[in-house]
Amino acid sequence: FAAFLLYNWKDGRINTGTWVVLAFGDSLDFGSYFEMTDRDLVKNAVPLCFAIGSIVTFLFALWKRRFALPNGLDIFVILLDVVIMFWWLRTDQGTATGANLAYQATGLLAFVPMYWGLIKGIERETPLPWALWTIANAIFLLTHLLGGGGWEEGVYPVVAVVTHAAVLWLALRTQRSLHP
Repeated sequence: FAAFLLYNWKDGRINTGTWVVLAFGDSLDFGSYFEMTDRDLVKNAVPLCFAIGSIVTFLFALWKRRFALPNGLDIFVILLDVVIMFWWLRTDQGTATGANLAYQATGLLAFVPMYWGLIKGIERETPLPWALWTIANAIFLLTHLLGGGGWEEGVYPVVAVVTHAAVLWLALRTQRSLHP
């Protein structure tokens, strides 16, 4: 939660697409992961914090008017998450494991607008929150490795570490290029 406080403390704009999908997607990730891990509270502590933090970050940004309207990629990823949610909740074929694995693909897509903005230099991110989130996700991965479970349970923490570490790396790269 400290990373979310630090992140929301800044006055800059947030990436609309990434945070809309994270607010919605982190909640879906948590719900499906909670079910697929037989409601193991230890394995789900970090996903629960991310779900709450992402929703609060999105609502805070909405209240402060800190983002622009979503673009085409943003809308595509949001709609894809909705389709997966209905598939999981409303069909006999949907399973929590299948839904969670599908959400990891949309999670990867969710970060594309942020990566693109950082690479192009039209967006900046403060490294410290991303470093804390990367550490939190590494702990999430460690709880999976120590707590057992199939490979399917490990996909979510691996994707979380990779996506957050990539933002951290790009944020540090951007920061260095601004302050040579």
